[in-house]
Amino acid sequence: MSLHPELAELINRLSTLETRVTRIEQSALVIAEAQKGQLALLSDLQNRVGDKEREQLAARIFGGLEKASLIYPKEKTIIYVGRDYFGDNVKYAYLDMVARAREAGVQCYYLTHDQRQYDLLTGAGLPCLPVALTEWTTAHMHIMLSASVAVLGSIFYPSNEQKRLYWSLLRGAKTVQLWHGLPLKAIGMECLYTPATFGPQTAEILAASGPFDIFVGTSQVSKDAWARRFNFHRFEAVGYPRMDALSRPATPHDLLNVDTDSLHAMEADHFHNHPVILYAPTFRDHKLGTWLHDVGLDQVAANAAEKSYAVYVNLHPFEAAILPELQARYPALRFIRPETDIYPLLRQVDVLVTDYSSLTFDFLPLDKPIVHFCPDHDSYIANARPLVSGYEKLLAGPVVSTTGELSTALEAVLSASQNDVATAYIELRNNLRRYLFDHSDGKASSRVSNCTISLT
Repeated sequence: MSLHPELAELINRLSTLETRVTRIEQSALVIAEAQKGQLALLSDLQNRVGDKEREQLAARIFGGLEKASLIYPKEKTIIYVGRDYFGDNVKYAYLDMVARAREAGVQCYYLTHDQRQYDLLTGAGLPCLPVALTEWTTAHMHIMLSASVAVLGSIFYPSNEQKRLYWSLLRGAKTVQLWHGLPLKAIGMECLYTPATFGPQTAEILAASGPFDIFVGTSQVSKDAWARRFNFHRFEAVGYPRMDALSRPATPHDLLNVDTDSLHAMEADHFHNHPVILYAPTFRDHKLGTWLHDVGLDQVAANAAEKSYAVYVNLHPFEAAILPELQARYPALRFIRPETDIYPLLRQVDVLVTDYSSLTFDFLPLDKPIVHFCPDHDSYIANARPLVSGYEKLLAGPVVSTTGELSTALEAVLSASQNDVATAYIELRNNLRRYLFDHSDGKASSRVSNCTISLT
């Protein structure tokens, strides 16, 4: 049965109306989406304008503080600029100065951006500037602006706003650069890249390579090599403060930020006549952490268990994030707590296994075996960073590339029956120690303090 003409026409009109409504709704959605996009663009533009205004304001504030620091009257105040952990040369230089500050007529403070370090030091009664800038008073600003000397242990540059504040407030202070070890790798002004790979951080690192009022080294013959890496007015071959810990039983302050669980475990291993092996590799820029899975740590652990060796692993701070994974994967190995001060532990170590770490040089005064385990040498050279020219002459032990070779080398250097091998490496270590270190008397911190006081 056909529809009544009027009803059919009404249905047709309703269909047409529905189509129009649908089109209107679709147009409204398009308009709404467009408005959203416009609003997002407007919001983004406002944020960018806000960021630009904040940058300009920050530039004015920090620029003013830099100028103020240059003209502010200086006092006999020394600021020790901390690294990411409480350790290294800055730690021991600071502790020595704290002990003699009153006698020398100076004030000294530790400067850190890490709350854990602040809590550690203030808990031990040591002078430290607050981490939270909201806690700073005019007295703290005066301390920073009036500081006559800033003692550094690494590159110091304004990588974020808090560090930029520190950097600005200390612009008028003289600088003592302790650095953090004799290098096998290219560092400082040797780290050049092409313009295509250059970034702000790279440029800042180059700019922060000096000039320093005093650069501390370990031997006078190394002055020219350091001058190719850093710019300085005065070179002092007085030795590294951190190495003082190798010459004495650890004091309570020495043990601040030390993995005492590992220390006590090493002492127990010696009691049970288990040789203590420390594996301390440096980091890989191109494969942070992940490269450790490819070197055969499981075989290292198996070989150690067979020989009753106690193997401890100390990762570079850059690779600390992977530690939980490594602990779960290699339970037979003992991993030292991340960012610990390793130096009080070295007295307990019987053999150091490393690759390109500066620890190989600091270990020399202990006159104990060193093995260089370099399983990815070609990849490291190609992808990480170049080594210093003639680095082969700076290696005071066998160089191996496989876990099998490592096991053989460890047995050789620990075995009393290998007298000719042991004697050859003892002579090599002694020659290298005499070449690299003008002093090995445990008094480097005191000499560094004397140099620092001379600038106040």
